[in-house]
Amino acid sequence: EEMDADEKEHRRTAAEMGVSFLKFDQVRQVFESFDTDGSGQICREEAQAMLWQMMGVRDKYDMPESRFQRHWSTLDQDRSGAVTLTEFMTWWAKYATEVLPPHMHSKYCLSAVDEYVVESVSRRHAMTA
Repeated sequence: EEMDADEKEHRRTAAEMGVSFLKFDQVRQVFESFDTDGSGQICREEAQAMLWQMMGVRDKYDMPESRFQRHWSTLDQDRSGAVTLTEFMTWWAKYATEVLPPHMHSKYCLSAVDEYVVESVSRRHAMTA
């Protein structure tokens, strides 16, 4: 069966990041679930909704703007105003275990295996930064 262009690109990106295609695909699905307008990027409003959902925030008083801004600056690494899949993958590898409460780890496919992924992606990102 022939791979489509998107799958080829995703496999290439996964290889460049040093993660398995399966893990990449799981995180890509999380990314796409929060890209509610289907733009291929997560905008600031989508990121806020994502963090609120992941962290169990019920209203704006649970997460002050300053705290959201700190998260946003780690997500939007190139300061473009939107988060690409690659930026999300890098953020996920470094911060997902900090952001998600332990009872949410299985919902978002986090496991002990991710500790290796975190180290691997962080190390590669540091080399290219």
